[in-house]
Amino acid sequence: MDLAYLNEALDYNPENGSFVWKHRPRHHFDSDRAWWQWNGRYAGTKAGTTYKPNPKFDYTRTKIIINKKMHFAHRIAWRMAFGEIPQGHSIDHIDGDATNNSIINLRLVKHSENHKNRGFPKNNTSGAVGVKKVKNRWRARIKIDQKEISLGSYETFEEAKLARERAAKEYGFTERHIKIGA
Repeated sequence: MDLAYLNEALDYNPENGSFVWKHRPRHHFDSDRAWWQWNGRYAGTKAGTTYKPNPKFDYTRTKIIINKKMHFAHRIAWRMAFGEIPQGHSIDHIDGDATNNSIINLRLVKHSENHKNRGFPKNNTSGAVGVKKVKNRWRARIKIDQKEISLGSYETFEEAKLARERAAKEYGFTERHIKIGA
């Protein structure tokens, strides 16, 4: 979506991450009637709705529909504040709350780095990320660049968890990710 078009359509508040529809210009619409109706109904109102992209996961996002096409609010926020998003990069929510689109909560990261700030997986049964009980021992693993790395097999849960935490720090995972399940 063209940045000039976004600036004509939306007001973005970088402090709280909210969006409000502007009174949009005529050239955004196919007819005078559509232009008049849309502005009469939406101009000055909150833009965007929250939704869960996958009901299996406890992850809520904010989307904004412009011209019948869905756009993620965090990507619009970044573009309105800083311009284009470089190829191969994502916009990460630092605090893990995908509905918090304040500019201080957003950071530009490479796709490969984005998962290093993930929250606690819903399907985790051990209580620690990357730690799993296999027979009578605890196995620790970490995934880096789509490759799973074994960190060893341990007698106790605490040993395996500590090995996973050390590896997470070594590979640059955020404190938020390292401390989940602690």
